[in-house]
Amino acid sequence: MKILLAFILVFLFLLFSQGWIEIIIKLDKLILNFVFFTVIKIKVFEKNIKEKSQNDKKSGIKADFNKYVNLVRIIQEILKDIRFKISILLNLKFIFGFSEPDITGIFYGLLNSLAYSFDVYFKNYFKEFISEYNFVPKFNEQKFNLELKLVVKLKNYLLILILFKLIYIYKLKRKGELAYGTSN
Repeated sequence: MKILLAFILVFLFLLFSQGWIEIIIKLDKLILNFVFFTVIKIKVFEKNIKEKSQNDKKSGIKADFNKYVNLVRIIQEILKDIRFKISILLNLKFIFGFSEPDITGIFYGLLNSLAYSFDVYFKNYFKEFISEYNFVPKFNEQKFNLELKLVVKLKNYLLILILFKLIYIYKLKRKGELAYGTSN
C-alpha cells in the first residue's frame, strides 16, 4: 500500500512539474527541443534553412502560404484552452544594415515600434510574457543577421495534452499535408 501511494505521489509530482518547448531560429538553422520533467531534453527537430532558387520560390509561394495558414489554425486550436497557463520567454537579436544610413535609421525605429506594440498584446494574451529585444543597426555596412530564441514554459500535463491534441488534429498525414479542418 505504501509503495502504491509513493508511486502515485511521484507520478503526480512529475506530471505537474515544469517542462518547456524551446525554439531556436538562426539565419541558417531551425532547432526545436522539448524538455520534460526539467531534466529530459529531446531534440525533436533540427533543419538547415537554405535559400530556394528563384523558380522554386515562384512555384511554391501559394503552397507555402497554405501550409502556414493551416499551421496558424492548428496553433490557435491548441492555444485556445491553455493560453493563460503558458509562460513565454522571447529573446530576439537582430543585426541589420542597409546601403543607405537613413533607411537603416527608419527601419530601426519601425522595428522598435512594432516589437513593443506586439509586446503589449502578448502580455495580455499569455500568463507571463518576458521579452528581450536587441536591435543593432549597422549604419556603415550592409548586413543581415537574426537570432531568435523562444521558450514556452508549461506544466508537463499540458505538454501531454498538446501532444494528444496534435494527434487528434493531424489524424493522419495525407500526402505530406495536414489533415485539418472540414472536408467539402
